[in-house]
Amino acid sequence: MAIKAYGITLWGSELLKVLEGKTDSGRLARGRSYANTGKVYNISLDKNFIKARVKGNYNPYYATSMIFTAFSKSEIVTIKSILEKSPLILASIMNGELPESFLKKLQEKKISLFKDFKISCSCPDFYGAYACKHISGLYYIYSKRDG
Repeated sequence: MAIKAYGITLWGSELLKVLEGKTDSGRLARGRSYANTGKVYNISLDKNFIKARVKGNYNPYYATSMIFTAFSKSEIVTIKSILEKSPLILASIMNGELPESFLKKLQEKKISLFKDFKISCSCPDFYGAYACKHISGLYYIYSKRDG
């Protein structure tokens, strides 16, 4: 089995930092395995909501989801200000890129790109940890997206 690269864009890398900072190595490894072997499927995205089915051991599949919390009004004002003052950053984002300089400016203002999002899985293991292997698989698959 070929090992696939995940989080190769800055968008994907930032998303994986959240997962890897909160999940144990065993669940991460099993999640990568699920992602590598096509066990994460029927992925759909609707604005701030991502859902997928992940092949399960005890059920045919488990329902997984990630819901991203919208920025607060003050965070939006700050982000707009950063973009207005940095047209090159705005142009990069419009081209699907995530400039390091933008991330640094967000960090200086204590704004997290992937802040406070909710994850869910219908498996029995999900309730004992931040992320089960099914959610980890969805993270890895989604981290390959361009933004």
